[in-house]
Amino acid sequence: MASQSVLSVPQGNDVTVDLYVLEDNRITPQDLTGLTPQMIIKGYASAPDSGATVLGVSTGLTIVSLTTGTLTAFLPRTLLALPGSLWWRLDLLDGSGDHTTAIYGQITIRAV
Repeated sequence: MASQSVLSVPQGNDVTVDLYVLEDNRITPQDLTGLTPQMIIKGYASAPDSGATVLGVSTGLTIVSLTTGTLTAFLPRTLLALPGSLWWRLDLLDGSGDHTTAIYGQITIRAV
């Protein structure tokens, strides 16, 4: 079961956020061994993924610890240029191409 998490970030800044992937019990860290994380960022939840910003391990996501499901995501200031909100989700892809959404929610961009 995916967990919901709101990210709140300042407008016009480069921001790095910590992400923690948990098992369905929402307590135990999920082991990400054999999975590929991918962060999708778009204007609203039902917007098509085709126009989304996609962060991967070589393009904005950093795996801090596979065994404890800990990642960081670098959100560039160009993505956070205007106050308002965006929608995000973290998908985990397995070797067969199947994906599961681990975390999702709103990104609130605060005017500074």
